[in-house]
Amino acid sequence: MQLFSIFKELREGFPDLDNNEFGQTSLKEVAEILHCTSRNANLTIKKLIKKNWILWKSGKGRGNYSEICFLLTGEEVVLLEAKEQVKRENLNEAFILLQKEKVSKTTQQQFIIWLQSQFGFYKNDQGDILKIPIKKTIGLIDPINTACGIETHIVRHIFDGLVGFNSETMEVEPGIAHSWEISENYKVWTFYIRKGITFHNGLECNAEDIAFTFDRLTSDISLYSWIVREIEDIKIIDKQTIQFILSEPNRFFLHFISSHAASIVSKQEMLVHSRLVGTGAFKLALSTDLRVSLDANPYHYNGRPFLDMVEIITIKSDENIYENQKRPDQFLLHYLTGQSPSLKNQTKCENGCKIITFNTKKSGPLSNYYFRKLIKQLIDVDEILIQLNNPSYIRADSLCMKENNTNATDRRLDYFTLLNKSGYSGERLHLVTSAYHKEDALVLQQQLKNFNINIDIEITNSTIYGMNQNNPDMILYENLFDDDLVFSLFDTYISSHSYLRQHMNKQMVEKIDQKVPIILNEWKYENQLEHLLKIEKELLEKVSFMCLYRRKYSVEYDNKLEGVFIKPLGWVDFKKLWIKD
Repeated sequence: MQLFSIFKELREGFPDLDNNEFGQTSLKEVAEILHCTSRNANLTIKKLIKKNWILWKSGKGRGNYSEICFLLTGEEVVLLEAKEQVKRENLNEAFILLQKEKVSKTTQQQFIIWLQSQFGFYKNDQGDILKIPIKKTIGLIDPINTACGIETHIVRHIFDGLVGFNSETMEVEPGIAHSWEISENYKVWTFYIRKGITFHNGLECNAEDIAFTFDRLTSDISLYSWIVREIEDIKIIDKQTIQFILSEPNRFFLHFISSHAASIVSKQEMLVHSRLVGTGAFKLALSTDLRVSLDANPYHYNGRPFLDMVEIITIKSDENIYENQKRPDQFLLHYLTGQSPSLKNQTKCENGCKIITFNTKKSGPLSNYYFRKLIKQLIDVDEILIQLNNPSYIRADSLCMKENNTNATDRRLDYFTLLNKSGYSGERLHLVTSAYHKEDALVLQQQLKNFNINIDIEITNSTIYGMNQNNPDMILYENLFDDDLVFSLFDTYISSHSYLRQHMNKQMVEKIDQKVPIILNEWKYENQLEHLLKIEKELLEKVSFMCLYRRKYSVEYDNKLEGVFIKPLGWVDFKKLWIKD
């Protein structure tokens, strides 16, 4: 038994004795409370005195009582032990301890407040370090198989692409390729690779690595094979030159290959060691589902990062323990100097949002337009937001950030008309979502139950693209958008792994696919976006899906930190952060 547990047991043996007051006892009584010998009781008392948890006055002479004084409560000692676990980097063990000991909400909140003070920026003999806590488990960090915010953000720091999309200027910029040429018919694209770019394993990046990377994109595990489906051939001209021949003209090809999915990996490292290695500004020093450590790459072609190390740590805790942390999307980037910081704040709303897809290709109630319209009318997004009580959520009526134009209406307006036209006769509906969205699903389930529409919820631990295996009626998930808005909309509409596309009927899929060549041949980014937004408008009008709410990201940071900029996925760019002493 650990010492803090022994103390707690001993403390409970004196329920009428207040802290910081002496009470009579004896070594025999202590031994009885602890179910041990007098010798072990004496050793335990000495350890507790050394910890400054108790005071002890030994009785002199036969028959004289000793005196004990408790300096801490049982919960205070548990809290101290939880803090020690964190300092030993046993973060999740600390949460398990608090849950096991069933500490009060006050103690839980004290721990969370203290824990937040342990994350942020600090300096030590390893340099400038950023330590960030997250609640989600970190998944596979593979460019062709990442679909969530944190994994994609890490990919962008440890890998580079041939080109990159600048979300500030909305332009495609050089990356591993310093220049490129395009044929008049937009079917032949030639890229010239920078000399001297090395992977984190020390090998130089060349055209063979580029070709290997794009070949991986066509594999069965790739979520993004659609971005290379028009590549008819790849020619290696020489070590520094590579050429892509397309089957159809594509003015948007640069945007496709600027995606994180097209990040370049080392061919030799993958074939010999089955390990993904990039050329990015940070090297992957450690990767588990609970911790990722990134070390600065001093040889990056675009300059060394200012930070020396970034640590991202998953805190797996019971929701009750972590309940006062109602801002999972708020980063607290404090400079840990021991002084009270002067703080700044940035906020940014995301493109993309949490949505429900309606399976229109499956026979059943949701194949009826009027039933889908009825479901949409009965779901009260504002009420869901009130019940979730998360200030980082705001209502969304579109996948893209723009002014909401939905007018508040009577939720029962045309209810019976829609019900009659829907032909609904009480069938149970099947909704699938992840554990991260369980609370949202339960609120939605109750809303529809109030109108005698029953939903069975299936919670899955599958990846974001693994929830359609049982052909559910609805899927509730977060449709995240990356830097490039047009690319993200393409991914939503035409990727075979998109839940929205998987639930579209055959006619809608064919209609969208017919529009793709027209969009790809548009000259201007704005015109491409306009076409894609028209597709969204039609899908919303047909109630193929329903937008619920999006997140408003917030960064609170010390004024000594520079280069703080919130990226579209809600994270800050680690490459640009630096500490101003």
